[in-house]
Amino acid sequence: MGCPTCGSGGLFLKVMECANCRRHGCQNCGRGWTPLHTNPKSGDWACSQPCVYQWAYRLLPKYKSDVFERIHNVIPQAGKKDLILNPISGEASRILDTLYAQGLERQGYFDDAVTIYEFYQMEDEAQRVRGARDGALEFYLRILERRQKNVNFRCEKCGYGLAIPAGTRANTLANCFYCTKPLDMRAVMVFLKKQAEAP
Repeated sequence: MGCPTCGSGGLFLKVMECANCRRHGCQNCGRGWTPLHTNPKSGDWACSQPCVYQWAYRLLPKYKSDVFERIHNVIPQAGKKDLILNPISGEASRILDTLYAQGLERQGYFDDAVTIYEFYQMEDEAQRVRGARDGALEFYLRILERRQKNVNFRCEKCGYGLAIPAGTRANTLANCFYCTKPLDMRAVMVFLKKQAEAP
């Protein structure tokens, strides 16, 4: 069977089909196609960057990044069996993880998004998200400052009641004063938002 796109033929000709638009190509006319999995037998390819992104958007609702496991050299757990048996290729994984990080950012998981951006050495994006996080924290802290309201946030790791007096700045809230471990900044933000909106 020859290639339906360029007409090439041969005994060892490999014909590929784009996983998104179903366009066909071969090793002659399909140069530059992106493999979507590291397993060469999967047969999943994308013929262009737009097709990679459209494929990624369809997969995104059931996707969970394994960047955090890879950072700590942990094998992904059950629930990702399809990705373990047929792991996603580097380029496709980078696109999926970037979209996943954008979703985390929208949900307020700024530090997790930063971790993914830093993993892929996307320092500009990581810095932008840190700025968005600190800006949101400062917004709620200034409301509390105007109201002269002192609050106490309980560290989720050690239970210590962290005093946040009126006038506190966001850059002082990185770690617990007692156990010195990093604070869950999303939990801090949810707490400050609740306190700022309370009568």
